[in-house]
Amino acid sequence: MRPQLLLVVGLVVGLLIGGAAGVGAGASRATTVLSTVEVVKTQPITLTTEVVRISTVSTEVLRPTTILSTVVQQTTVVKTTTIGVVVIGGKPVDLVARAYHVVDGDTFDTFPSGRVRLADINTPERGQPGYSEATNALRILVLDKTVYLDVDNVEVMDSYNRLVALVYVDYNSTHVLNVNLWLVVNGYAVFADFANEFNPQEWSLYVRKD
Repeated sequence: MRPQLLLVVGLVVGLLIGGAAGVGAGASRATTVLSTVEVVKTQPITLTTEVVRISTVSTEVLRPTTILSTVVQQTTVVKTTTIGVVVIGGKPVDLVARAYHVVDGDTFDTFPSGRVRLADINTPERGQPGYSEATNALRILVLDKTVYLDVDNVEVMDSYNRLVALVYVDYNSTHVLNVNLWLVVNGYAVFADFANEFNPQEWSLYVRKD
């Protein structure tokens, strides 16, 4: 064979071998790219799994806060107290006090209202017959007890700075006793109708308390 022909054949063979080699290299590069793509596809799956775990932890952290809020609402208590007005015979009383000293049959001392003079009655003065009996009777009726005072709206006080009042004490759970009238009915006092708001003829011995 001619040298020129051998040279041509050699070149052809070389090209063929180089092409085959090129194809092999291309296939290798394709395989590498495919592997890279598969790795990229697996990364989102791993990230998704981690996000789910974080979400679960967050839910568990919120639970104690919800329980604490519920406990606070259950232990909150609002309590209110209403103080009523004492009504006797359909009329609110002017003063409620405590009797701590009896002066005589128609006068006694109270806290915090001061000295009280029973309205529209008179009892014997010191040295007169019946003084001790009337004083003792009033002591039994009012001493160390709660008294309800209907104070005279006209004069309020007499010349001795004593409250002029119609006085009541508790008789039972529903009624009070008219102290002024009781002393007259039982012979310890007599009526003395002074110029004030009271009319003894309209008094009742027992009056309903509300």
